[in-house]
Amino acid sequence: MMIAARRISAWGLALMMVGGASSLSQITPRVTVSGRVIDDSTHIPVQNANVFIANTTFGCGTDQNGRFQIRNVPVGPCEIVTSRVGYTMRLMRMTLAESRKAEFEFELHATNVELSEVVVSAPDPVEWKRGAERFRKLFLGTTRNARECKILNPEVLDFKTDANGAFNASVREPLQIKNPGLGYHIEYYLTLFREEESVPTLVALSRGPVLMFEGQPQYTELKPSSPDDTVLWKENRHRAFNGSLRHFLISLFNRELEREGFIIRLSSGLSVSASDPRALLTVSEADILSEGPKSHEKMLKFKGFLEVEYFREPVEIGYDLLRKKGSDAQVSWIRLNYDAVTIDSRGLIKDWFPTTISGYWAWKRVADALPLDYDPDQE
Repeated sequence: MMIAARRISAWGLALMMVGGASSLSQITPRVTVSGRVIDDSTHIPVQNANVFIANTTFGCGTDQNGRFQIRNVPVGPCEIVTSRVGYTMRLMRMTLAESRKAEFEFELHATNVELSEVVVSAPDPVEWKRGAERFRKLFLGTTRNARECKILNPEVLDFKTDANGAFNASVREPLQIKNPGLGYHIEYYLTLFREEESVPTLVALSRGPVLMFEGQPQYTELKPSSPDDTVLWKENRHRAFNGSLRHFLISLFNRELEREGFIIRLSSGLSVSASDPRALLTVSEADILSEGPKSHEKMLKFKGFLEVEYFREPVEIGYDLLRKKGSDAQVSWIRLNYDAVTIDSRGLIKDWFPTTISGYWAWKRVADALPLDYDPDQE
């Protein structure tokens, strides 16, 4: 399976910085995001609205004047989400700049429900259960962490298979997910979920399923029931980040791939066999990376497929996707959907659906994702 990723933050992002890399909190400048939330028709302040930075633990509620303030937010691309019961969710995508005042006003639109015009059609319970199980495996994954994850409100999910045979999922409310393996509660505002069973690709295997999903998760730390929980969560979070796509991009940005345990190779196609006629060319950071428009950004550019091998850890037991023949290492493949993409010091890609990933990274999904403000040096 391949995953077309909107942002790498949508996939499993955990980190154990190997070799004494600098703390993430010391790399990127921080700003305070503040503002007000009002009703778009009455212009009355909306109190108790939830305002958060997607894919992070940063967030707060509005006061009686509709005001909010979120401190210590890294500059760079982000999604600011505002929600409240009785209103339509508001999403603002933007790039925070160190020199610009991060002050915003959000107008929320009240949800009008005409009960007399609503026709409720109950789904077939057997088909719905099949769809729910399929969604769970695709969305959360099949890793050890995924087996422990629980969707607390699956009843808000709806499924359909369209005329092209693609499996689609939608939600009527945000998904509430408990991840006891990593120690987080996740409120996930799912906006797109689609699995296309058979899609022509440029991969050597010629055809294969592609999964596309995006959304805005908000992370909240679970309260440990004992000191053992704290120790377990720290270990699992480190393991989840080790070798992940975000770990790779941070190491690439800092030009520390080998030090952090990565080897990269370029090829014209996705190759899983050592005897494939398309030669794999071992490359370095300088071959695919150049300076970006800002000091905390760089440009990633290459043609074909970039094979990424993480040699510090073997694959997790149960891994069942594309595997490099003769290798027990974590091997993934990445293909750019643009001529070049911009990455920043946090390991984020600015562009929309910038990459298609295969192999080990494609196996790690929401159950192995960590918030972007997770910093292993601060744990």
